[in-house]
Amino acid sequence: MLGTSTILLIVAVLFLRNQIKPILRLADAAESFGKGREAPNFRPRGAREVRRAAQAFIEMKARVERSIEQRTAMLAGVSHDLRTILTRFKLELALIGEGPEIDAMRKDVDEMSMMLEDYLAFARGDSGEVAQPTDMAMALEELRSDAERHGHTATVAFHGLPVVTVKPASFKRCLANLVSNAAR
Repeated sequence: MLGTSTILLIVAVLFLRNQIKPILRLADAAESFGKGREAPNFRPRGAREVRRAAQAFIEMKARVERSIEQRTAMLAGVSHDLRTILTRFKLELALIGEGPEIDAMRKDVDEMSMMLEDYLAFARGDSGEVAQPTDMAMALEELRSDAERHGHTATVAFHGLPVVTVKPASFKRCLANLVSNAAR
């Protein structure tokens, strides 16, 4: 009886291992896709239910990839069209002359141009902006002056390391949105 039980236990363990392997492969493929990596050589295998779940995963993956491609194409088109308008703005600003208001408008147009370049880089699949050491006091002071230029009263207090590694344009855009929302 002990020998038969041992043989049945070994058969059951082998059977379960073969049933669990396809589930683990599906979990690995889903995790890889979630992290933006490909899942090479993934094919539905195993029990009928596991194959069905794997097939549903493959179809979902294709839909998500198609959606990302469509969004990227739309973003590239819109960014390209806006770049044309921005170029017109730059030309008109160059023809107007000089002055503090014109300098502020140039700064806004340059910032918008950088944002559009970031969007186009994203649409092309470039890595985009790179994190770099940024002087926080200077960045916050620039945000304060922008807020005051738009008619808001703002004060800045900064405590901590003076230079922090961030993606400067993205960080500034994030804080500018927060300041703008707080002002509203």
